[in-house]
Amino acid sequence: GSLFVNGREVDDLATARDLTIGDTTVRTYATVLAQPSDESRDSSARALLAQLEAELTTPYVIPAGTVVGTVETAWGSNPEIRTTADAAVILWNGAASSSSSTLAVDDWEAGSPAGTFTLTGPVNSTTVEAAVSAEIEQPSPWWRLTHPLQLFGLID
Repeated sequence: GSLFVNGREVDDLATARDLTIGDTTVRTYATVLAQPSDESRDSSARALLAQLEAELTTPYVIPAGTVVGTVETAWGSNPEIRTTADAAVILWNGAASSSSSTLAVDDWEAGSPAGTFTLTGPVNSTTVEAAVSAEIEQPSPWWRLTHPLQLFGLID
């Protein structure tokens, strides 16, 4: 299209480009106004799209092994629950992400599944598994003898 500034026609350009970041496609837009030539306009549009690509292709990552919870037993065994893989979302222009977890421990061994961790950004979200980082120790015979009500779940 054309734009008129002070009665003089100047070229403008509105363009879009799809970027694929991981499994997410993001459509980026650039608008360039009042450039003195087609070459200058095209060059400016390419530069803007390249800047957007550089910003968007650097995802925010929560690394594998991040602590997302802790197991607490009455007898003092407290292994951590950690993510098993990286969780990454696309952030841009000061945007923030949020996180949530759903945790439940059914097995006492190290590496046992313990739920999921979800990281959500304005463009995409990702969910990774969480696991118990170390074996949940069994209560000692002495603890069992001295805490029968807790052992049978009659009191907390």
